[in-house]
Amino acid sequence: ETLLLLARHPDLLAGAAAFSSVTDLALQYRNFDRVRCKNACRTLLGTQFGSTLRKIARREIGGGPGTRPAAYAARSPITFARAIAASCVPLQLWWSVSDQIVVDQQAQSGKLFWQLRRLNPHANVEAFVGFWIHSAEMRARTGLPLALSRFDLLPQGKAWENIRHVRTPA
Repeated sequence: ETLLLLARHPDLLAGAAAFSSVTDLALQYRNFDRVRCKNACRTLLGTQFGSTLRKIARREIGGGPGTRPAAYAARSPITFARAIAASCVPLQLWWSVSDQIVVDQQAQSGKLFWQLRRLNPHANVEAFVGFWIHSAEMRARTGLPLALSRFDLLPQGKAWENIRHVRTPA
């Protein structure tokens, strides 16, 4: 949602940080069988976790990506990469190669990052890549303070270990 807001209304934001994002909803739909969850979500959604997630997505979006490609594209920030790259809004993309919810993050946030760099080599976009569990980086004791300090909202702290930082030229 942060990335879609940035694409559609960049004038509302002074900066944006997106953590563990689905940037291509059709790809996430295809990857639902690869999503790993603990007992709580299996209890809630059953043993056929991937098919249950696809059923929920079809109900919400009105079909699968094969029958409703435009609806999936409209909910996928990668569709709006050109607008994001041209926005002039500082952007941080955080993802983990170990994410078990948004699997294959290199094909999600990673793909968006490299596409933004290709579209606008001067875009103020940073990538933070690590090996944490899904969304662990946005907690107060992990990566969130670093993200906030990159926007000058907190004093510069010690960089979080185990992340790779890529910054495009300003």
